[in-house]
Amino acid sequence: YRWNILHNLDLQSFQVFDNDYIKDKNGVYYNDTGIKRIIWADTETFWVVKQSNIWRFIDEKFYKDKNWIYIYWEKVVFDDNIENINFYNFEHFTKNIFKDNNFLWFYRYNSFSFINADISTFTIINDNLYKDKSYIFFQDYSWDIKLIEGVDVESFNLIDYKFWKDKYSVYNLQWFTEITDADPITFEILEKNYQKDKNNVYYTFNWTKKIEKSE
Repeated sequence: YRWNILHNLDLQSFQVFDNDYIKDKNGVYYNDTGIKRIIWADTETFWVVKQSNIWRFIDEKFYKDKNWIYIYWEKVVFDDNIENINFYNFEHFTKNIFKDNNFLWFYRYNSFSFINADISTFTIINDNLYKDKSYIFFQDYSWDIKLIEGVDVESFNLIDYKFWKDKYSVYNLQWFTEITDADPITFEILEKNYQKDKNNVYYTFNWTKKIEKSE
């Protein structure tokens, strides 16, 4: 196999899958600088985690069996909440977010961290925003998933790629900062980085500021 002589493999159950992995009834093996056996893998259930549109976000490819998730021949670390994970149904959701029947995690730095969200209502708003029945979540530049406090989920609305609002406030989407005194009902986008509402005119270049009359 790829110029390596393999000894003591069961030929009847031998199979190659996903380029660099092989297995027989006795074990799972990874072809790196030589053939390495993944000693903790369950042979019958070891397979590729279902993934889609992931490669521009994550270089690694994930594998699973009934007991765990792997990158290459190593076990992935789970930070917490692992007691009730259904590894058999563990799959890719979007970008660096994964799920099973009951829970959501985001992957970063060779570990999975639990997302405290309702999986039945967790949906994608755009590339960096998610929501469930109770909360809005933001994915920052480090791929961390953060809960945005104090947002009214039912009235949450994207104005454009720079701004969002709920029934209480208007926010700068890039920095997730509230625009002081902005009126969410009448706030609108003008040309050349300007915005206005019934009370004020604003200018945004990264940060949004209210234009005083003297300006």
